[in-house]
Amino acid sequence: GNHLDDDGNGFVDDLIGWDFAFNDNDPADFDFSGLPIDHGTHVAGIAAAESDNGRGVAGVAQARLMILKADDGEGLATSAIIAAMNYVAMMVERGIPVVVVNGSYGGDSFSQSEKNAMDALADLGVLFTAAAGNDGENNDLVDSYPANYQSANVISVAASNNRDALADFSNFGALSVDLAAPGVSVYSTVTGNSYAYYSGTSMAAPHVTGVVALLHAANPGMSVADVRSAILGSVDSVAGLAGKTATGGRLNAAAALSMIDNAAP
Repeated sequence: GNHLDDDGNGFVDDLIGWDFAFNDNDPADFDFSGLPIDHGTHVAGIAAAESDNGRGVAGVAQARLMILKADDGEGLATSAIIAAMNYVAMMVERGIPVVVVNGSYGGDSFSQSEKNAMDALADLGVLFTAAAGNDGENNDLVDSYPANYQSANVISVAASNNRDALADFSNFGALSVDLAAPGVSVYSTVTGNSYAYYSGTSMAAPHVTGVVALLHAANPGMSVADVRSAILGSVDSVAGLAGKTATGGRLNAAAALSMIDNAAP
């Protein structure tokens, strides 16, 4: 907070992250294009809200967050998204232990540059959880990115409801969507020290993000392939998701942790 680039990474006072839309160190939520004003805060709380403090909600994991913003209020520029991914890669190379990027955004445009940035994260051991989309579409037939990128580190997440059925708005895909996670009327943090219920695959993805953090906490240094295998191999198979996702199941955090415990020497 001293207006200097103390660590020499090219970013001044990036204490909590960076805003790549406006190139400053304030990645706070504001009125995003087509999204609730609290979208990022809500997503962050699902993944990692503080627990055991007698307030609000508990996140899936107790983890530190690196907040990277790419939306300028009109939309997410691909260049800003790529810059954010490149920032993560740089920080990992500098020793910052980022294990997963949450991608609760989407669109229909393929970008080779974005995929290249995602592949670079995979090479550094960073998972990428992607919201499958909220158009009720089959992603096997209609691409939705980043969920449809064929990168080794992508986990594509549909939204399920409290009856273990696919949410009526959720995209799906027996080949292109990996699993489902809770995404209907999810209670989480919002700005102004408050809490609210939101629905969307944006809410489903950070449940998986939190589980990635849990797995790395239990077994530091897990590979991208091992984390994906533990999460996708431990889902609860439910009838409402059969043929809708590649696993036909819904995320189970405890079972994923049990898988790595059982695999330990």
